[in-house]
Amino acid sequence: MLLHRFHKLDAVRGVAAFVVVLNHAYNLIPGDNWHNFAFDYTPLSHLVNGRVAVIIFFVLSGFVLTIPYLKRPETPYPQFVFRRFCRIYLPFAMALAFATLLASQIAFPKAEWALGDHDWTTPVDFQLVASHLLMIGVDYSSISLNPPMWTLIQEMRISLMFPLMAFLIVRYSWKALAVVVALAIVSTKTSLIVGETFDDKVPSSLLTSSMLTFYYSYFFFIGIFLASHMERAVELLRKVPTSVHLLVVVGFFLAPKAIVEGSFLLGDFAYALLAAYIIVSCIAFPLQTAFLETRALRWSGRVSYSMYLIHVPIMLALNYVLHDHVPILAILALAIFLTLIAAEIFYRFVEQPAMRLGRTYLNPSTQPGKPQPTLDS
Repeated sequence: MLLHRFHKLDAVRGVAAFVVVLNHAYNLIPGDNWHNFAFDYTPLSHLVNGRVAVIIFFVLSGFVLTIPYLKRPETPYPQFVFRRFCRIYLPFAMALAFATLLASQIAFPKAEWALGDHDWTTPVDFQLVASHLLMIGVDYSSISLNPPMWTLIQEMRISLMFPLMAFLIVRYSWKALAVVVALAIVSTKTSLIVGETFDDKVPSSLLTSSMLTFYYSYFFFIGIFLASHMERAVELLRKVPTSVHLLVVVGFFLAPKAIVEGSFLLGDFAYALLAAYIIVSCIAFPLQTAFLETRALRWSGRVSYSMYLIHVPIMLALNYVLHDHVPILAILALAIFLTLIAAEIFYRFVEQPAMRLGRTYLNPSTQPGKPQPTLDS
């Protein structure tokens, strides 16, 4: 029954991935007053709210990694790291090769209209590709070939620390979580101490980049805490009056993104609470969240990582090729359509084999043909 409900969390991730796709499509549309107002100060803002989608990814990752940890805390660390490497890095590297090929063949020499763009700004060379593959996470150029990879840098770093993080929550519970949240908030002030401008994606030094990883780890800690206290969380949520649930749902959709994100720290914390609420609701209220079991949403969850990895290179490539011939909205509509098709292809031929490798190489007893539990973050 629990695994059945986990399919709903896959669907949540799929919806979040599609919101990220819409967010990057929105960013490519030349802005004007009505355009900015509609997608910043109205409920429409959540259709392109990439920030809340990313926070949901992080909290979900902490949650789903903890489930197998609680069942098998003795899993050897090298095996855990190898599985995470196969799950995250191998598909990322293939998507980067795809982006590198497109950028090198299409983006240079730069068209006049693209001179001010941040993406695909630097001619492709060994140093640029190496900075991406090493996941340095310092300066925007190190993610410019495929900008969404900034979250994967954090995911890989935090994955290396995950067993310790899970141990701390299981051992010290809310006390560990409270300390982590407090230290995470302090970590965001590091840039001020060293005289750098704060950047929530790719800071300008390894020090502030490391502190940023510590900041994002607190969302994983929230997911770990939820998984280790799931029965209690479900029990508490079921006691909440229906009117309060309605207030939470309606309040989120009516609260404009620009207002929620007026404070970086408070905005992220609100999104983390929303992510926790969604996760627990999927398990506590199977009937009310049954719509997440539809085939389309479950499919979006299955290919969500592939969708996330390849959508920006497709958008940028089509924009470069068609910019002078086709309206931008038509370009983006075509890009979204092609992304959905390419996500299925990438999942079948890249992501799925990588997951299979991670599950079988260090565990020969696993049968390759046998269905495995979902929610491999």
